[in-house]
Amino acid sequence: MLILGVLLSSNLFISFVVGDSIGFDTIHPLSVSQFQCLNNTYNYVFLRVGKADGSIDNVGLQNIKNANQGGFTYQINPYFYPNISINSSDQLSQIQNSLNNAENPIAPISILYVNINPLFWSSDKMQNQKYMTELNNEITNANYFPGYYTSYSSWDQVFGVDFVVSPTEESYLWWTQLNGIQVIRLILLKFGVFRIILVLYHLEDGDSLIIINGKQMLTYVAQL
Repeated sequence: MLILGVLLSSNLFISFVVGDSIGFDTIHPLSVSQFQCLNNTYNYVFLRVGKADGSIDNVGLQNIKNANQGGFTYQINPYFYPNISINSSDQLSQIQNSLNNAENPIAPISILYVNINPLFWSSDKMQNQKYMTELNNEITNANYFPGYYTSYSSWDQVFGVDFVVSPTEESYLWWTQLNGIQVIRLILLKFGVFRIILVLYHLEDGDSLIIINGKQMLTYVAQL
């Protein structure tokens, strides 16, 4: 499954399109009433639960509770920044225990996203690949579907563009491609059992046309 982040809309969150739905990502504290208001417009919410230093993001955990009460019961997607200096099993255990205390037992978290940012990985791609493979296995063993929040350039810098975490398992991809310049860009990435071809056209009138595997997916207005 591909999720494409497309536009920056607020100081509080990043807004993006998920198929025919709209979602947002925030690291700022939001109240139950704010989530209730946002639930009138947005269908999905992505919330940070783990920071790059390996610590738990308590703001994100409280946001999960508030989002549940605010109407996002089945549309909450947590993500975290991995810390390669911490054992992958220990890191995932800490994340899982925190989520267990924050999630709604009626609608438990099903997908756990890993944010792939080159700033927080080593320069050794082989080491990074090994760690990501181990972490992916820990996520699967914890009964989550693994997801990855990244971009073409970030994936390439950290792992190499041809790296596939698991050749047999399906993974969710939250693909970020912020626009703002007039270009035509073709992106090809093998990811899990998928080969995703994405073409992002920036049109003269400011709109952008997105084509995935030859099929038009959506048109949106750029706002940066």
